[in-house]
Amino acid sequence: MRPQFNRFNRFIQDLIDVLKYDPKNEIAKQYMWDCRETCGSFKGNDGSPDVLEAVKKSTLRGFPIMKPEFKAPKVLSGIEEWALYQNEMVRRIKSVMDWWLSNRLDENGEMGAGLPDGGNLLQALTALQNIGFSKEKYAIPELSHSYEDSNERLVQELLNAPWNPQYFERALEKTRALSNITARNPKGERLFMSSILSGTTVGREEPWNVSTAESYLFCGPTLLLALYSRNPRALKLILELADALCAHFYDGKNHTHICFDTGVDREEDPRAVANLLNAAYLLTKDEKYLTPLRGENWETLFADTKLPNAEAFDRLKVVNTNAEANEKMALREYINTEGFTWADCVSLDIRDAEVQRLGGLMADYGHQLPMNPVTWSFEDDNEVLNVGIVLPKSSETGFKAVLFNVSGHPVKADIVGNRVKAGVWRLKQGIDANGGQKMTDITRNDTVYFENYEKVRVVIPPKQDVIIEMNLEKPSLPYDMRPDLAISKEDIKVSGGEVRVTVHSIGAVASPETDIVLINPEGKEVKRERIPALSAPDDLYPKTAEIVFKSAGQKTGWKVVIDPDNTLFEITRVNNTVEL
Repeated sequence: MRPQFNRFNRFIQDLIDVLKYDPKNEIAKQYMWDCRETCGSFKGNDGSPDVLEAVKKSTLRGFPIMKPEFKAPKVLSGIEEWALYQNEMVRRIKSVMDWWLSNRLDENGEMGAGLPDGGNLLQALTALQNIGFSKEKYAIPELSHSYEDSNERLVQELLNAPWNPQYFERALEKTRALSNITARNPKGERLFMSSILSGTTVGREEPWNVSTAESYLFCGPTLLLALYSRNPRALKLILELADALCAHFYDGKNHTHICFDTGVDREEDPRAVANLLNAAYLLTKDEKYLTPLRGENWETLFADTKLPNAEAFDRLKVVNTNAEANEKMALREYINTEGFTWADCVSLDIRDAEVQRLGGLMADYGHQLPMNPVTWSFEDDNEVLNVGIVLPKSSETGFKAVLFNVSGHPVKADIVGNRVKAGVWRLKQGIDANGGQKMTDITRNDTVYFENYEKVRVVIPPKQDVIIEMNLEKPSLPYDMRPDLAISKEDIKVSGGEVRVTVHSIGAVASPETDIVLINPEGKEVKRERIPALSAPDDLYPKTAEIVFKSAGQKTGWKVVIDPDNTLFEITRVNNTVEL
């Protein structure tokens, strides 16, 4: 919104000319309204006349900014309004991403306009997968922008599948790189040595010998690596970097622009360092790492570390939040798709949908940590849009979900652990007959084994307020004491009747000798081999073994399965099976 740019001046004048000629032109009104909304985000840091005029007067260069037409969805009798608006909000996110995948996904895997700043697109895809839509359809595509391709894309892949050895070992590589571009300065603080670097060069001369808040976004893969297996070197890096940030928090302000050589600092917007400080807290439970997040902007920053903790949610507040988000996306749907002005301007308001349905924030602009205890999986994408979900209470040891199925038939769904403590959990499900968000009729009460990436099937009856509560009753072995053997489809090579399998150790501790088998489509074991003992990747380098099944054939539908007799207590068994 800066008038010194002629392209912007021409854009505004064209809008005004169109609306003078055709005051009912909805597309022109949408663009003008979007300029008004954008002005609000610049308030306080852009003193241009256009911004001040739009914010104060709702006019742009003297021309009135008219709100485009919007028709809210009709609330039918017997349908919860909050669920209707939430499902409509999710539908709009899906609609925009369907357009991008259908119209802007190139053959080389790139999605966007040339070389896009596509972080918003990646985050929306991650949100859709974990809200319950198909992980295959909404998989993360390739991107060609340096930050998104080398860092943000890997962060989103790790959020979706941290157990995939391909992503895990890329995170090992990123962590080795992070240890090379950070170091202890003369004061003993671990800082980024430079704010300008390439794959081969680090600029150490002034004014580049500083770390900035944005530098810490490159820590994302390391944070997720440490959260998955508590890799000791990744954890050490995180805590050393976080300790330095804590040392530069004083007078209630974050000083994140720090000269490596002298330690001289200045205040900077601290939002980009919130991920690192949050991760340090989650890994240690040391409150000192949250102190910088309670400074001037603590309401924004600390909100991402807090999970909802109430027996009931405010229905009216959720209705209004979802109705407002739905309207904003509706008024921006053309601009977000066919009429986009810049790929990085895709605005989908995914935060509210994630926090409500998952119990905590998972993916958002600049956000790299999974705060959500659970995700959801549905057999049919259409069913995702039938079920409204709010978690008013969630933690690593328990959560409460309020659900409403707007369809006329029962819907099957899987609750998937994402950041929960492993063990035996009590699952209660019931009907809320009086709208008090409490079970008046319990329909299920049993125990299940539940942990990260483990699924629990539930059935949601139609047009009733449903309550599901899950709470940990008996903890099992912590993840940071478990091995983890893993394979992915990229690890299977079939040639000349041989099946070659690369097995990865990605756990917290070494894995003992273990069996690996080849199983035919009828479920019969065809071949069995032995995986040697493998150490944990504590030195940040992959630990693998190649297993060869000779004279195995090349039949479609055969499976490779690690530890078929379930003798290991692994971080997860999701990564133990691959179909040929």
